[in-house]
Amino acid sequence: MILNPTAFSLTPKMKDCGHKPFKCALCDKTSRFAFYGVSRKSDSNVNVLVGVDCAKRLHNPMADSLRVESGIWISDNKSALINKAKRNRLVSVLIGLSKKEPAIGFERMIDDAKSGRPISPAQASLIMGLSQKYDISISTDLIKVSLRRVKERDQVRSMDEWKVVRLLNCLSPRQSRLVHKLRNND
Repeated sequence: MILNPTAFSLTPKMKDCGHKPFKCALCDKTSRFAFYGVSRKSDSNVNVLVGVDCAKRLHNPMADSLRVESGIWISDNKSALINKAKRNRLVSVLIGLSKKEPAIGFERMIDDAKSGRPISPAQASLIMGLSQKYDISISTDLIKVSLRRVKERDQVRSMDEWKVVRLLNCLSPRQSRLVHKLRNND
């Protein structure tokens, strides 16, 4: 546990620790999302992970440059940093799956994940199935699924029931209702 939080500077990077919550270096609470902190001493390369609430206690050079309080900078940037951390976590899962299943073209899914674009229902079902097959833990809130286009809705209509069950875990309540409606109209 860190006794002097001012000896560390906050970085603009956040990590999604996924299924392995980390312990905050300041308060020992477990959390899923972590800010990186680095030692302010030039001769030290000590890095720490701190929770969102404790990040406000570290020296924040980003807030200094904008002349705002550290807490305000964190509050203003928290959701964007969390979304970026989720995208990075999904990209790492997809890269891991692409190494285990090289015959499947994951390049487009990786590009979509990097840019934050949603994926198709078939792709989401594939990711969930392969992650289960290879025992790769993935949070369902990482996957954004699009059901807007006719092609995507047709995928849902033609899916096997067991694939739809996997897909439902990745959907919002509104999307789940739409899937049930699409499936029951056939």
